[in-house]
Amino acid sequence: MFWNDKADSEKKIREVAQSLESAKAAEKEALEAKAAADAQVAALGTQLSATIEESKKQVAAALEQGRTDGFSAGLLAGKIEGITEGRETFLQSDEYKQSLASARLQGAREFPKSPVFKTAVDVQSAQFLNDGFDKCIAQVAHLQGFVEGFDQSRLDSSLDGQLQPYPPDAASEPSGEDEFATLISEISYVP
Repeated sequence: MFWNDKADSEKKIREVAQSLESAKAAEKEALEAKAAADAQVAALGTQLSATIEESKKQVAAALEQGRTDGFSAGLLAGKIEGITEGRETFLQSDEYKQSLASARLQGAREFPKSPVFKTAVDVQSAQFLNDGFDKCIAQVAHLQGFVEGFDQSRLDSSLDGQLQPYPPDAASEPSGEDEFATLISEISYVP
């Protein structure tokens, strides 16, 4: 029995030794697997860190671009609003109204001194003189008040001494260059 116990003990020792060897081999494999897993985790961690850093940079760049775009849009909107408000305020201001009234008054004072006004007055006065002369002729004809031997060829103011129409005067006709030509033609026209 002793032999039997010894044989069983040795068998158990061998089994335990084999189990120990298997456990050591399994431990070695587990350590190698752990080392490989740790290396993979480290590589993934590095890659993840790089991805996180890149994402942070992209977010920061997008945020900065958003701030810049927002600032630019706000600046533009503010400028437009300021210009509009400034115009509205200026157009309603007493300063603008006074300067506009002053400019109108100055223009009214300067216009009678202008050559255009003087020409218009000359044309109109010539027209009135001609109309007056024609009325005088009509009255003389109606009253038959001519002295004998009176030269009646001078009675038509539109004809010269030989009873021919006067040649057109180029200076009295409005030119296309004069900005007041329409005004002169309206003033000189009498229906």
